[in-house]
Amino acid sequence: MRIGSRFHFLPICTGSYNKFWLSTTSMVRQQVDIKMPLRKCVTLPNDLETFARARERFDFEKFKTEILHEHEQKRDASLNYCLWGDESPIFLAVQKGNIFPDSKYFVDMPLKHGITPRECIQRFETFTKGATSVDTASLSKEDLTHFLLQHFDPPDTEFDYWQPDDWIELGLGKENTVDVQTPTLNFSRHAQEPIQYAGDSDGELTVSTTCSAQDSSDSMDIELDNNNFEVECEQQHHPIEELCNGISKHEAFDARHVRFVKGLHNIWPQLGRKVSDGPLKHSTFLREEMQNGFIIPGGRFREVYYWDTYWIVTGILTSGMYQTAKGMVQNLLSLVDKYGFVPNGSRSYYLNRSQPPLLADMVCSLVEYDQEQGRNIDCSFLLSAFESLKKEYKFWMNHRVADSGSELYEPKSGLNVYTGVHNHSVRDTKPRPESYREDIELAEAFCQTEGERGYFYAHIRAACESGWDFSSRWFEGESLGRIKTGVIAPVCLNSIMLRFEYNMCWLSNILLSCADTPETLKINMAKDYESFKQAANKREIALREEMWCDELSCWRDVWMNSEDDKNVNDAYPEKEKRRSPSTTNYASDFMPLWAFSAKRDMQLGEKESLYSHEEMDRLIQHFESSGLLCEAGVKTSNTLNLGQQWDSTNVWAPIICITVEGLLSVGRNGLANAIATNFLNTCRIGFEREGDIYEKYCCNGNGNRGSGGEYENQVGFGWTNGTILRLFSLLTRQTRN
Repeated sequence: MRIGSRFHFLPICTGSYNKFWLSTTSMVRQQVDIKMPLRKCVTLPNDLETFARARERFDFEKFKTEILHEHEQKRDASLNYCLWGDESPIFLAVQKGNIFPDSKYFVDMPLKHGITPRECIQRFETFTKGATSVDTASLSKEDLTHFLLQHFDPPDTEFDYWQPDDWIELGLGKENTVDVQTPTLNFSRHAQEPIQYAGDSDGELTVSTTCSAQDSSDSMDIELDNNNFEVECEQQHHPIEELCNGISKHEAFDARHVRFVKGLHNIWPQLGRKVSDGPLKHSTFLREEMQNGFIIPGGRFREVYYWDTYWIVTGILTSGMYQTAKGMVQNLLSLVDKYGFVPNGSRSYYLNRSQPPLLADMVCSLVEYDQEQGRNIDCSFLLSAFESLKKEYKFWMNHRVADSGSELYEPKSGLNVYTGVHNHSVRDTKPRPESYREDIELAEAFCQTEGERGYFYAHIRAACESGWDFSSRWFEGESLGRIKTGVIAPVCLNSIMLRFEYNMCWLSNILLSCADTPETLKINMAKDYESFKQAANKREIALREEMWCDELSCWRDVWMNSEDDKNVNDAYPEKEKRRSPSTTNYASDFMPLWAFSAKRDMQLGEKESLYSHEEMDRLIQHFESSGLLCEAGVKTSNTLNLGQQWDSTNVWAPIICITVEGLLSVGRNGLANAIATNFLNTCRIGFEREGDIYEKYCCNGNGNRGSGGEYENQVGFGWTNGTILRLFSLLTRQTRN
C-alpha cells in the first residue's frame, strides 16, 4: 500500500495492537494491523482533549518512516509468498497434482512479465470456475499445464547469465587434448585404479596411487615428464597461473592437475547469474538484496545459498576474483540488514530458516586477501560489515539458543541449536514449499497424528538449516521418521559459532588498528572486542564441559528432551541431558579443530589449554580408526548406508576442507595432505571422464558421483569447485614454505 504525503488516522486500541484506518489522497482505504510504539495502551478517546494527548504520545514520524514501510514490504513479500505457498489454490493444485517431478520446480517459476500474483490467482479462480482447493486437486494435468504455460516462465528466467568482470579465461595449454566441457577421451582405466593408503613411520597416512605418468600418456597421447614439467603461462601473473606453477612443482601432482585447475577456473561464468535487466517478473527470488552478480551452486540450486557461498568465495578468491567475492558478500550483508539474518537461500520460501553462519568467515577472507595483496583494508566496508555481523550474531544468540528457562532442559552454557522445537514453540509446522509433496508423503508414512506431523516438519526444517539434510546423525534410530534435529545442540553449529566469535575479535582488532576508523568508534570497538572475547572463552569451556567425550576422545552432539519427547518417547526423564545416543562416528565429531584454527595468534584468555597433548593425540588416533577415512578423503559418517546423502558412502567437499584445515591447525600435516590429495584426485578423475563436478562424491575414489537423499546428485558445482581450488592453494603454500 502506497501512502501519500497527506495522511489522516484514527487510532483504535485493541490490546497491544492497534487498527488504523488509513486514508490517502487517492481515497484508498485499507485496514492494517500494526504494532504501535505507544508508551502504554490507551482506550478509545471520549473527547478531543484526550485524543490530542494520545496523539502527542504517538511517535508519528517513526510510524510513517519505519513501521509502515516495514509493513508494506512484508505485505508485498507475503503476497508473493502466498502465490507459491500452501494458501494458494494454484500451488496446491500443482504440487498435489504431481505436475513436476521436483516440488522445487514450481516455486522457482516466475510469473510472466505484466502478470501480478493477485491477477494470477484471480485468473485461476476464473479458470477453475471458483473451485475450492480440494476440487482443484482433481484438475487434469493437461489443464494445469496449459494454465502454467500461459502464466509462468521456466525457472532461472528471472536471471541473466553473467560473466564476472574480473574473470579471465585461461588457455589449458598446448599439451591439452581434452575439451573439459565435452570430454572424448577414455580415462576409465584410471578410474578402475583407486588411490590407496599406506602407513608411514609416525602413524599418519601418505598417498600412493597405482596410476603412473606413463599410464597417463598412453591414454592422452602425450608424453608427461613430471620432473621437468613447466607451465606455459599465457598470463604469468594471473593467480591461477601462479597456482599452477606451484602445482607443477608439487611431488603429488602433474600436468593433469594443472589442466584440471584451469578447467575449474573456466567454469565460473557458467554458474554466474545476476538479476535480469529485462522487465520485472514476480517470483520468489529476493531480488532487492541481490544487487551484485553471484555464483550459484548449480543444477536445481538456481539461487544463492548461505553456507555454500563461503566455499564459493574461497574458490573465486583463489581465482583472483576479488570484486566478485566482495559483491557476493555484500549481497548477504544486505539480507542481514533487512531480515536480521541470512536466509537458507535467496528465495522467499527460505525466510523461515537460515544455514550455518559463515558470513563472518567470508568477511575475514576478504580482509586476508587484501593483506596478502599488500593493499590497504577497506575500512568503510569493514565498519559497515562489522555492524551487520553483530546483528546476525544477535539473531543466533537470541533465537537459536536452548531456552535456559525451560522446565525440560537448563543448560549451563547456552549452547546453540538449529530452529525447531526448542523454547516450547514450533514456529513452522507445515511442509516446506520447495519439498511440499515429498514432506507430506514422508509425514503420512511416519506420523499418526497432526501433532506428530507438526513436530516432524519442524525437525525437517531444522535439519535443512544445519546443511546436513538429511543424516542419521539427527535420527533417534535408523528412520527419517524419528528425526529430532530441533532438540540437538550440534557440535558443528557450536564450532562455527566459536569461529564467529574468534572472527569478530580479529575484525575488531583490525578496525582498532585501522587509521581510518573514527576515534569515537574505537571506544565501542574495544568494548565489542571484550564482549566477543568473553563469549569465545565461554564457548570454549562449553565445548569442553558439555560436548567433549572422554570415552571416545572426541566431541559429540548434545541431545535434549522436548515437548515431543514427552509425547512420543517416554524413555527419557525430564531435565535429562544426554550426548548423542548413536555409536556412529561423524565427521562433525572433530569439527572444533577447524574452529580453533580461526583463533589465529590471538590470546583470548589467560588460562592454560583446555586439552592436554595426550588428549589431542588420542583424538587423532580415534579419527584414524573411526572408519571415516576412505579412498576419496573423509566420509561424512561410518554408519551403514541408510539412503541419506549426509551419511556413508558419500564424501562432501566442505567436510574435506573443514577436516584438512583443522588437522593443519594442530600440525598433522601428513594426514591432512593425504586426505586433501585423495579428494583432489577423486574429483580430477571424474572431471576427466565426464567433464562435470558433482555436489558430492562416492567414497571409493573412482570419481563417481555420490548417491542418496531426496533429489538426484547435482552437477556444477559451486562449493566443490571452490573447495578444490582452496585445497590446491593450501597444499602448494606448504611446498613454498
